[in-house]
Amino acid sequence: MRHPRRSISLYLALSLLAANMACQTKDVRSVDSAFASVGADTARAGAARNSADVQSVGRDTTVEYYTAALLAHVGDSLSRGTSTGHVLRAHPDYQYLQIRRDKSGVPEVHERWTDVTMVQAGRGTLLSGGRVSGSHLESQGEHRGGTIAGGTSRPVGAGDLMIIPAGVPHQYMIAAGDSLRYVTVKVRER
Repeated sequence: MRHPRRSISLYLALSLLAANMACQTKDVRSVDSAFASVGADTARAGAARNSADVQSVGRDTTVEYYTAALLAHVGDSLSRGTSTGHVLRAHPDYQYLQIRRDKSGVPEVHERWTDVTMVQAGRGTLLSGGRVSGSHLESQGEHRGGTIAGGTSRPVGAGDLMIIPAGVPHQYMIAAGDSLRYVTVKVRER
């Protein structure tokens, strides 16, 4: 039997990614105005969180809306910094991140999080499945590093959607000169 809360969270993640791809043809509000309310010293850390267009659609429900221009701006900001990812917003059962890679990542295994990822731009290879050896515990339930043996390689590019269940080893590999920008919604397993 499926867990109702997990199904709702996964549906929410897929809806968010679909909305992100659909909004690329809409008029967008100024990215500069989105970042204007954030102080200079916290601009990088909280820019996307503070710039989300949060709209009330009922008494206790909100819609978080990130324009394609804003996501591209965050991705471009990541290319100028030392970080590869930025948490757009975190909720107890799900969170979403903007990530830009210009070099290969390390193998990852998330014990309690399913990754729902939509590629926005660029290209790379997703290596997933198999077994990881030589990894280390980065934080509770998060394993990083080592090597993946027996995984499956798939080319990934703009518009591709990947759903990586909790516990599945995965690694994004980027060829020299290429980059990959994507949004990942992480859904907590119950």
